[in-house]
Amino acid sequence: MGALPLPPLIADGLDVVFVGTEPGRESVRRGQYYADPTNCFYRHLADAGFTPRQLRPEQFRDLPAYGIGLDDVYDDADELRARLESARPRAVCFNNYEALRRFARQDRLPRRWRRDAAGRYAQLGEATAWATSDSSWNASKYWPQRLDDLRALLETRR
Repeated sequence: MGALPLPPLIADGLDVVFVGTEPGRESVRRGQYYADPTNCFYRHLADAGFTPRQLRPEQFRDLPAYGIGLDDVYDDADELRARLESARPRAVCFNNYEALRRFARQDRLPRRWRRDAAGRYAQLGEATAWATSDSSWNASKYWPQRLDDLRALLETRR
């Protein structure tokens, strides 16, 4: 795979890496993860307790200070897997169902996560892999469950 529209924000020993499908047009245009103003990614991080305040998209490079990394699966699950295995985060959280599907290379995965599973999907080496509903406006009806899942994920970091 050639140069990525947004380079991965991954470092060794992060608590969690959030993985999307691929950056949207506004994110690519601005060179910032989750830059679309209708996307609530940074608000959800603050509401769930990952960050002490809501960051702005232009502050995405500050996330590793909070133990958070960012990446996208694009259409190359092997490259993403290699990046994650190299960095060895404690957890990986797929930021939407499609990112998980691309990573798992499966056409059919459960569309609904059971509450008792809290979004957990599999182990990636020593990291626990999670999945949540999307932070985009199109998935806003699932945001309450998303916040519950993010809070459950945060509890595993403590």
